[in-house]
Amino acid sequence: MLVFGGNLSKAITISADSFMSAILLNQLLDLSHQLGREDRKLAILGEGNTSARVSADRFLVKASGSSLGTLQSAEVAKCRFDGLLRISTE
Repeated sequence: MLVFGGNLSKAITISADSFMSAILLNQLLDLSHQLGREDRKLAILGEGNTSARVSADRFLVKASGSSLGTLQSAEVAKCRFDGLLRISTE
């Protein structure tokens, strides 16, 4: 658990998993923006996929229909492998 702030009575406490998720989300957004830049011509109409593994059982993925160049955190889904693996084998 990580604690931020000098006054412990008003400190913000978050789990290490949440902290790493936030860092990876920012990195995923930055990567998506770089790949989606029109001057690079790497993605047609801003389409494409980006994702990042957060932990052994979770990952972040860009939502369909969102643009790489303008991707926002609300357009990124946090998914669990176990639920998706179960669906894919049924």
